Amino acid sequence: MAKKKRKKQRSLKQKTTRPAPSNKQNIIQQGLDAFHRGEYPRAVRFWKQALQIEPNETLPEMLAEAYFRQAVSMYETRGTHQVISELHQCIQYNPKSPIYLYRTTAGLCWTYMVKRLST
Repeated sequence: MAKKKRKKQRSLKQKTTRPAPSNKQNIIQQGLDAFHRGEYPRAVRFWKQALQIEPNETLPEMLAEAYFRQAVSMYETRGTHQVISELHQCIQYNPKSPIYLYRTTAGLCWTYMVKRLST
């Protein structure tokens, strides 16, 4: 009797830790809500979680935009190294997009010029 109870508890625990496929849309929506509020790190966490459940074509593009906006928003509060790291993540999620390649290159040039001019 005790073995059956433990087995049932284990199966319930496994069911609650794995998000259901129907829950993926909810996770994506939570990411969108965070993105529209400017909470880019939170949006990234939600979308990465959704990507692990089931990859699709639009999530990498959404992650790239979130990383780019996060880099732009953190420019004044963080160091250039952190901004460059975020821009690199942007390209990793959408390497074929000329928009992100251009934006990242422009961002890298901008951070380099600001750093040079401030010394």
